[in-house]
Amino acid sequence: MPEAIEAAFQVVIRVRPQALLTLAYEGGHPDHDSCNFITSVIARQRSLAAWEMPVHKLFHKEDGKFQTFMPAPQSAISLHPTAEEIARKRLALEAYSSQGHFLVRFDSVDESFRPLPEYDYARPPHEGVLNYAAWQWSMTGKQVSAAFEACLNSRAGVDRAPRAG
Repeated sequence: MPEAIEAAFQVVIRVRPQALLTLAYEGGHPDHDSCNFITSVIARQRSLAAWEMPVHKLFHKEDGKFQTFMPAPQSAISLHPTAEEIARKRLALEAYSSQGHFLVRFDSVDESFRPLPEYDYARPPHEGVLNYAAWQWSMTGKQVSAAFEACLNSRAGVDRAPRAG
């Protein structure tokens, strides 16, 4: 995790974005949750606006609607892309050939975003079943959140120190 944070931090220094966008901390995939964690660390340290977007309903399709927050926040912003924007998104998704037909599940019509909440990364994202368990992966939500907590503890002095750049 420290190497990933530093690599992302160097990109932020080079690109100088006005805001960061990440996937929601929702227990869908440890890579997504890690990206959310990394974004929160960098946004806090660089005083950058940070936003997240959901994928949760992609995995838990109780109501058949993908890419919605769990639970739905009042602070979410929904965008309704044009036909041209939807076509560009389809092309971008098709570039990830390693994902096979998995990405065709993404709803290309509505996009939801919200400001990145102040998560307690020392805890799994919610009390329900995480995909980590549902898909019988080798890690648990508790193990992933423990790794986030350990990283935060190791960075305690670093995050208070000013950074060059």
